[in-house]
Amino acid sequence: MIKLTTEQETFRRAVAKFVDAEVVPAAEAIDERAEFPTKLFRRLGELGYLGLRYPEAYGGADADMVTYCLFAEELARGSLSVAAAAGMQSLMGTYFVYKYGSEELRRRYLVPALRGDLIATFALTEPSAGSDVASITTRARSISSTLAPKPARANSRARAPARHRRPRRNVERELLPRAAVRQRFRQRSMWVRD
Repeated sequence: MIKLTTEQETFRRAVAKFVDAEVVPAAEAIDERAEFPTKLFRRLGELGYLGLRYPEAYGGADADMVTYCLFAEELARGSLSVAAAAGMQSLMGTYFVYKYGSEELRRRYLVPALRGDLIATFALTEPSAGSDVASITTRARSISSTLAPKPARANSRARAPARHRRPRRNVERELLPRAAVRQRFRQRSMWVRD
């Protein structure tokens, strides 16, 4: 079990207070309208929560992963929709700009995204694969010191080898007891242990 520092516990309580005061009252309406939570998203940026994982030089807090997880857990307690938007912003959309972007791109996109002024995300798709990462055939190739995409073969049915594809099935949505869900997952995965 992880033992929280005094600073982490204080942070968790501050996030919980924010979630109870501002997220929980709006959560149901956000889900019913199926709209992006723009107001709360900007508020997360104002409070510095979107930049927890990033250096202070870009407006971040340079926090550790445990601190970020405390934030994500408390936010999800209030609204999974808001937590998903914040997670995409904090973990995916902004990370690639931070990790691979030039200093100019970081100043132009990362800094405003961490403030909540820009929405950062990423898209992953290919005509023959959709969002099935294992079936993507586009690769990068070097062209005079820069990377350029190498298009997938013209054959729109180009697919990854079968061992890399997940079977496509139409599964009806159903509510199952937790034990049944675990059993189904265990049948498809060698990584789950009791």
